[in-house]
Amino acid sequence: LLRRDQPDESLELLHGVFAEAGANHRITPAITEARDLYAQAQEVLARRELDQIRQAVRGFRRRLEEEGGLPICFSEAEDHWAWLENGWTNSRPYHLVACASGLPEPLRLHLTAHELMHLQTDLEAHRAGRLRAADSAGSLPEFRGLCASAAHDLRRREADSETIEGAIEEALQCCAEAIHGYPLDMVVEARLRAELPLLRPVQFLSQRHFMPMPDRLDLNPRLRRILPRPMLQAVEAVSGAYYLSIDHLHHGATQFAARYQRRPTFGLMQELFAVFQARFPGLGPGGHFELVDEFAERLGLTGLCQLQYFPATPVLAAGLEACAPR
Repeated sequence: LLRRDQPDESLELLHGVFAEAGANHRITPAITEARDLYAQAQEVLARRELDQIRQAVRGFRRRLEEEGGLPICFSEAEDHWAWLENGWTNSRPYHLVACASGLPEPLRLHLTAHELMHLQTDLEAHRAGRLRAADSAGSLPEFRGLCASAAHDLRRREADSETIEGAIEEALQCCAEAIHGYPLDMVVEARLRAELPLLRPVQFLSQRHFMPMPDRLDLNPRLRRILPRPMLQAVEAVSGAYYLSIDHLHHGATQFAARYQRRPTFGLMQELFAVFQARFPGLGPGGHFELVDEFAERLGLTGLCQLQYFPATPVLAAGLEACAPR
């Protein structure tokens, strides 16, 4: 089918193959080959529909500007692949989306759409007076106390107090970003697939590119030494739940969560993913924050972040020409 330039039909056939393999819990060389063919079909679709996908992302941006009343500006990301700063929580008359340059356009389109969907969920929450921001600097003292033994080890190595406090702050921030960020990303990716189906090829290619990469804790062993075991396990559980959700989106064409299957936290990962599946279809405005709270409660990390709420404000007639080009 791929040789006859029929990628859609190829994907439909491969979904059946993955469903059968999942029911039998078997990974064979044939399944591995099927996953490679699935990726090839998505690449064909991404190339063929790139202009339409590009227009869809631009249309998404325009709609959010019109509905939210603030322009969306773009910048180049340097220390992350992509990020969003919305105007409401940053006291700005515009939203800012940043994306790393140098990436292939299909990946940049997905990352941009991902941040725009975050903005969509924030807009819905803002209208309902339920928008909030989290700050790990406001962590309850009990969580800092959990890092006391690590701080003691640092003191024995004659680290100064500023270095110790900085290391604890970074470790708490890393944990808070995972507990807060992964549930939100689960919602965003599920909504992207459901509400912007044209983007599915670039969504798959982007996730296939980025998912195998190590996370922040893997890259920084020092953070792993500072975070106590319960918090490390919580980060692992919520990240694994995210990978399970991505595997679910692609109907077995990916196996990102496989690396966690032998971990002690795998059962908790499945529990968190089941919570997401039960809650996601009915999440209302601001409901993505309720999902974060439920995850934190199940992980024993309620109060890890200080929360600041932002009341609903009237839509402003902002000058959308402020962020060219459009």
